[in-house]
Amino acid sequence: MILLLATYSQVTARRISITVMNTKNEPLEKTKVIITSPERNDFKKEFFTDKKGKFAFLLPMEIKSLSFHLEKEGYQTLEETIELRRMRSSQSSFLYEGTFVLFQNDELTPEQRAQLKVTNEKALEHFNAGIALFEGEKFIEAAKEFEEASKIKPDFYEAYENMAASYFRAEEYEKAIEAANKALEIEPESYKTLKIISISYSALGNEEKAMEYLEKMKHLPDAEFSPEELYNLAVTAANRNDDEEAKQYFEKAIELKPDFALAHYQLGMCYFRLNELENAQKELERYLELEPEGEHAEVAKAILESIKKN
Repeated sequence: MILLLATYSQVTARRISITVMNTKNEPLEKTKVIITSPERNDFKKEFFTDKKGKFAFLLPMEIKSLSFHLEKEGYQTLEETIELRRMRSSQSSFLYEGTFVLFQNDELTPEQRAQLKVTNEKALEHFNAGIALFEGEKFIEAAKEFEEASKIKPDFYEAYENMAASYFRAEEYEKAIEAANKALEIEPESYKTLKIISISYSALGNEEKAMEYLEKMKHLPDAEFSPEELYNLAVTAANRNDDEEAKQYFEKAIELKPDFALAHYQLGMCYFRLNELENAQKELERYLELEPEGEHAEVAKAILESIKKN
C-alpha cells in the first residue's frame, strides 16, 4: 500500500525548483516569491529563498502554467507567467527548474534599455529640430521643439536649458524663467541657467530677483561675469558694508572694462571708506577724466579736496 501511494504521488505532482540571482550571478537570499496560477483561482503559494537563493515545492499535475511575483528590498519587482513545459529539465523527469534574475533599483533591464533608446532617439529628433530653428532665429518654434523633447524625456536638461534660451531670445522672459527653473531641478548649479534667470528678471524690471540669482552664480567654478554683473555684485556687497568684497568686484569690472567710469567712482569710494587714500585719489581722478560732468562729479571733487588736505 505504501509503494502504491508513493507511485501515485509521483504521477500526480511535479517538483518545482526555483533559483533567484542578481545580475552578478550571486544568489539572492530572503527574496519573497508569491506564486499563483491563471488556471486556478484557489492556488497560491508564498516562499522565501534560502542562502543559495533557492526554494522548491510540489505542484499538481493539472496546473500547466504559473505566475511568479518576486520582490526584495533594493531590487525591482519582477512579475512573469511561465508555461510549465518550458521549465521541465527533461522529458523523462518530473523535475521542473527555473531561474529568475532580479535587477537592482538603479539598474536597467534589457527591456528598459531598449525603451530608453527609443525614447532618447525621439527626444533627440525634437532637440535637433529645435537647434536648427534656433540657428534660424525662429525662437518660439525652437522653444516648442525643445518642450516636446522634454515631454518625451523629462530629465533632458539640455532641452530645458535651450528652451529657456529660446524664450529669452524671443523676449518671453516669464516663460524663459519657468523653463530655466525646470532645468535647475536637474542641474541646480548650472551657471548658464542661473544667468538666464537673472537677466530675465532684470529685463522684467525685477532687479531684486535678478541680484538674488546673480549672487547664486558668483561661487560657481565656471562663472564668467560681464563688467556690469561684477559691478552689480560689488554694489550689493557695498550695501551690506562689505567694502573688501566690493573692492574686489569693482577691480575685476574695471579690469574687463577699463573705461567703466561708474566702477572707478565706486571703487574710489570703497578705498576712501577703507582709508586707502592714495588708491581712492587715483580712482576718483580717473572717474573725473572719464566723466568730468558726471552725476557724481561734485562728490568726487569734494572727496579729492579732502584727501589732498589730509
